[in-house]
Amino acid sequence: MAAMQGIRAGSGLVIMLNLNALIARHLMAHAPPAFLTSLALMLALCPAVSHGQNSSLGNSLSGETAPQPLPVARAFPYYVSVEENERLSVTWQIASGHYLYRGQFSFALQRGPEGDVLPLDATIPVGVASNDEFFGDIEIYYDTVTIGLPLPVPLPALASGTSLLISYQGCAVWGYCYPPQQVSYLLNP
Repeated sequence: MAAMQGIRAGSGLVIMLNLNALIARHLMAHAPPAFLTSLALMLALCPAVSHGQNSSLGNSLSGETAPQPLPVARAFPYYVSVEENERLSVTWQIASGHYLYRGQFSFALQRGPEGDVLPLDATIPVGVASNDEFFGDIEIYYDTVTIGLPLPVPLPALASGTSLLISYQGCAVWGYCYPPQQVSYLLNP
């Protein structure tokens, strides 16, 4: 423990380097030569590991930070369009490095904030086949997706205060999944 004397609290890097030096001295004194040769060969063949790249330890030592998720409105911006008086469409412009789950879309009409909810049948295009560690075989969308929504009555006939309820979920390709989203889009003020 002599190598660790004089270390201040919060000096994790110094402690780790001193601990590595102790381990190295122990290995040099007690490890068989064949083991040391193998270890040297492995380190020479793995420069990314020896330089701390692609590892959380390497990232923390080099000052790199983990990716931060975009705000959901920037990751999955959308707009609602009237195609005809009896049909709407919702289009997402998905941020680069993000995707939406096909199976997580749902749409409904709601009359007023506390009114009845009427589910809508959506025309959802075929997505890209993928395998998700949590959801299994799924379909996802990159870049853009447009979903058609037939209305039960023409848009002008909808009651005042009717909103379109939009539910969806997506992820960033680096591993962050956003919680399921539900937004309300006022159709007839």
